[in-house]
Amino acid sequence: MLTSNLQPLWQESTQEEIRKRIEVMVDMWQKDQLSLEVQNRMMTLTQALSEHNYDKAWSVHQSLIVDYTTTCSPWMVGIKTLIAESRSLSEATLGQDEGNKFETGDAVPVSNEGEESVSKVSSIK
Repeated sequence: MLTSNLQPLWQESTQEEIRKRIEVMVDMWQKDQLSLEVQNRMMTLTQALSEHNYDKAWSVHQSLIVDYTTTCSPWMVGIKTLIAESRSLSEATLGQDEGNKFETGDAVPVSNEGEESVSKVSSIK
């Protein structure tokens, strides 16, 4: 399921709300109540989420709301929450890793055959 990797970090009520909404979408999909276009866009949105491309996922989410309001309204709030929570978790995780990143122009220690020296980072990780 879409939320399986993130569940331990979310409030139980948030998890439950997302799960319920996604179950509605899955049920509609299985009953063939979603058009092929909605299915394709949801596949694109899911792929974007799995690649941590939250801007693309958000864009697909918005286009679904505008173009298929009636079809998507029962479950799209869950998808919106999933995107927002995933983005927040990703940003929080990145914030914890900040000590491991170097910016362009930073001086970093470099070892060259046992000799210590300093080099400038030429690109951002």
